[in-house]
Amino acid sequence: MQEKITVILQGICDKNKNLNEFKKNIPLNAENFNVILSPSPPFPREFEGKTIYAVLDVLLDTNGKPNNILRQIFSTQNGLEQCDTPYVVKMRTDHTLADTRFLAPLQKTTPSPYTFFKEKIRITNFFVRDPLKVPYLFHLSDVILFGRTEDMRLLWGTELPSAESLLQDGKGYFSFFGNEAGITRFREVPEQTVTLRWLERMGFPVHLPHPCATRHSWFALWENVLTANFELMDARDSGVVFPPHFYHADKRHNTLLTPAAFEEMRAAPGSLRRYARLLFHKYIGVWFSAHYWCVTGWLCLCRIAPNRAGKIKQWIKGMQRAA
Repeated sequence: MQEKITVILQGICDKNKNLNEFKKNIPLNAENFNVILSPSPPFPREFEGKTIYAVLDVLLDTNGKPNNILRQIFSTQNGLEQCDTPYVVKMRTDHTLADTRFLAPLQKTTPSPYTFFKEKIRITNFFVRDPLKVPYLFHLSDVILFGRTEDMRLLWGTELPSAESLLQDGKGYFSFFGNEAGITRFREVPEQTVTLRWLERMGFPVHLPHPCATRHSWFALWENVLTANFELMDARDSGVVFPPHFYHADKRHNTLLTPAAFEEMRAAPGSLRRYARLLFHKYIGVWFSAHYWCVTGWLCLCRIAPNRAGKIKQWIKGMQRAA
């Protein structure tokens, strides 16, 4: 890549670091890179350079897990506003570029009803979910992306969604069948929020009632959009060094979209045969998954004996703190 590139370091920072220390995440020729630090709290100590503060609240789910999507969108947008180079990399502060493999020239897009960029945005498969293995449609990797600055602004250019718009109606979705999201009040996981807000602005509004909701029309839309607008690299062969826990997060469940599966998707995006495979796994294949039965067992306990479930949850948290 001969063009000069802006690198946006986005996410939670070590407050004791400054910009020069964060630049060690990019041990490449500094003359080819502008570096912008666009953090979420806690903020790093003062330094010379551009600092953009994201001060939005973290949203808490009913299961106690934080949802940082508002901070992520806001800090990424502010970083993109500062870009004055043709290309930009958005990466987390805990990632490192070991070499330039991820920054190779991008592919031109092919015109189609589902094509919205001039060049494909490059992502790794941390954590693009294979819809045939886990029914999360519109689940785009949001940890590191490389693309034309104007295309990245298009992807991330949504107005910040309200907290209420992210929540499910009523008490939330509860089902023992086709539900791998567990107990949650959110209608989307954060990766889905980024994708769906972008597609809505492109003229394809989709309103998921819960994260595992599927229809063939949604499935076809997602596979066509993903293959038309994005390049997928195997995370382990991308030249990007991820935090150690990334490499183990999906080891048991194997739900990441592999480059081979991505090529299969490109050959027949949204086909009825592929969607039949999704439905088979969603409603039958999961019966052979230990993870699914753990989720389903917890759903049963929370519905039948919520007080006991609460005590178990507190006990687990206590064990985690002790460890």
